[in-house]
Amino acid sequence: ELKKDLPEANAYICGSDQIWNSFFQNGKDPAFYLNFVPQNRLKISYAASFAIDKLEDDIKDFVKSNISKLHHIGVRESSGITILKDLKINDVTHVLDPVFLLNKNDWFKLENNFDIKNDYIFIYDFDSNPLIKFMAEKIIKKTGWKIITVNKNINYADKNFWHLGPDSFLSLIKNAKFVISNSFHAVAFSIIFEKDFVVFNRSSKINTRMRDLLNSIGIIDVLILDENMINNHELNTIDYKLVNNFLKVLITNSKTYLKNALKN
Repeated sequence: ELKKDLPEANAYICGSDQIWNSFFQNGKDPAFYLNFVPQNRLKISYAASFAIDKLEDDIKDFVKSNISKLHHIGVRESSGITILKDLKINDVTHVLDPVFLLNKNDWFKLENNFDIKNDYIFIYDFDSNPLIKFMAEKIIKKTGWKIITVNKNINYADKNFWHLGPDSFLSLIKNAKFVISNSFHAVAFSIIFEKDFVVFNRSSKINTRMRDLLNSIGIIDVLILDENMINNHELNTIDYKLVNNFLKVLITNSKTYLKNALKN
């Protein structure tokens, strides 16, 4: 359908979250690599994510063939650069997820000032991870905070705002005392809003997203791997002055890549 009726544009950009993850169908779909765009049009990837550490052998030729046709390649994870180097594709730029190209004041305009009267932990958990429940209950014993979630599967929360929408999602993170998640974008917005948070691995093999982001800004210790790390974790230890110094450089580099790609 896209080949038959090409959307008219000066540049075509594909990205970002997991679009090239070959564990899912989109990673095997040439449309997600801009295959439908003629070679005489500008084709760019911005923050395209594999979300995995390595490709299966049977998908490598397909991925190499399609990505080689892009004029500028920007990937979201450093692990994505490694994947492409393995395919002998070397002219690749590491950029941030696009949510970081707006500052927190821009995002404040989009949240709905959702009012929760009690202090609370916000939990965003796709996997019903028992370690997340264990950590939340450990913290509320110390603090008396409530537990808020938007996941239908979390049955121990004081309030569940399932399907309330993205504006409420932003508000719930912005106003939380603490965020516990296994979601890349819950982590991203916790960082943007300078919240105290931890992140757990997903049960599926898509954890490079969180690991690479946290490594790039110097806070890999908020990735919780086991019960021992939960017991030793202390609240309010993230140095956002340091984090923002890392982010400032990464944001500048990301915008520079995008501007240069669009010029050329």
